[in-house]
Amino acid sequence: MRKSGSEGHLPHIEQIPLLGVNKHEESFDSPYDRRSEVYKHLAYEYAKEHAQQQKQQPLWTVPNLLTFLRLVLVPVVMALWYAQHELAQLLVAVLFVTASVTDWLDGYIARKFEIATAFGAFLDPVADKIMVTTVLILLSVQPPPTISQTQMAVPVVVMCCREAVKVNSFGKWKTALQMTSMSLLLFCKDGTGRVHDIFAERSARTTFPDLQNFRPGRLRGYRRVFAHTADIFFVRGIARPETGEISSLSCEQHAGSELVVSLFEVPFSADSVAAFIAREHEFRFLAVQPYDLAGQAPTAQLAVLCGANTDEHYKATRCPPDEWARRWSIHGIDRVWRDDILPCRVYLRHCVLAAKGFCPEAYESFLDATFLSDRVTTVRQHLEAHPDILQELPPPELVGRYSG
Repeated sequence: MRKSGSEGHLPHIEQIPLLGVNKHEESFDSPYDRRSEVYKHLAYEYAKEHAQQQKQQPLWTVPNLLTFLRLVLVPVVMALWYAQHELAQLLVAVLFVTASVTDWLDGYIARKFEIATAFGAFLDPVADKIMVTTVLILLSVQPPPTISQTQMAVPVVVMCCREAVKVNSFGKWKTALQMTSMSLLLFCKDGTGRVHDIFAERSARTTFPDLQNFRPGRLRGYRRVFAHTADIFFVRGIARPETGEISSLSCEQHAGSELVVSLFEVPFSADSVAAFIAREHEFRFLAVQPYDLAGQAPTAQLAVLCGANTDEHYKATRCPPDEWARRWSIHGIDRVWRDDILPCRVYLRHCVLAAKGFCPEAYESFLDATFLSDRVTTVRQHLEAHPDILQELPPPELVGRYSG
């Protein structure tokens, strides 16, 4: 270290603040020059001390535990998303809100108590991006019924790409807005349906949890009809026997008709066949040839369709007297397949929402190619005459099942 004059400084040597040295020595009047051995020694000692402090940082601090909890919640959210329970969707929304709160809380605690760690600084954005991207993808696959998959996919792709970009000064506002909007979408998302309908993937997964390639298609030579009683509506308290609003859906042959339907593949097993028969007990099972949504290319293999039946055939092949008594007589039902009943109001609203959320073609097909038991009145005409049906909310305990 060189000195000059009584001041002890060389004017031509630039004086530089020393990082890592006590604050009273951090000035442009510091006697230490970066080229001096003294500075090199101080810098080395500081680097060694800093590295030692990093090594001594505890791994499982409270902020790090909160961050790790957010990672653990990701598979839980995915499992609940496909769970067949009326509270599953509510739990998904609650868990996402919880994860969003921990995203803020872990940083606040780390700063407040000065316990930030290098591990936490790495893990926090990783956990955030994994949770957000997972939920965004789930929402794009199964959006709320009032939003189509195409409408949902565009902002999802944008936000997923945004997750890979380093945040700017508006990052905190972006995160807050994103978490809030996603939470609202999750709270608006509908739950599982177990009654047979043709458009809700979750409903199909109650019977076929391993189904693949759920998509729209077309079926020629068939129409949908509300022409059979559903015992499950009586069990769940949504049937209205006094007005005859007790019927569910089936398909029947009709020359010149065409339907938009849902198509999917199921790995064959004895359990899947048994589950299908148990769920669709009163139907005839028909082998049909569907086409793609454009109506051009037939599928590579035939498909199974739940077709209309008759009481005589049903009793003779699948429902002996003791089974009939257990399923139907207990509700005062003496006929299943009939032409003098109306759609169950809650179920009809559920089907309309499911069709609307599936794709525009399915929605129009459901309104115009689905008939009441008189085979004359379409669903569109019935809803125009009774618009209050779309305001027919299910009982609170069934909101998750009958909302599309």
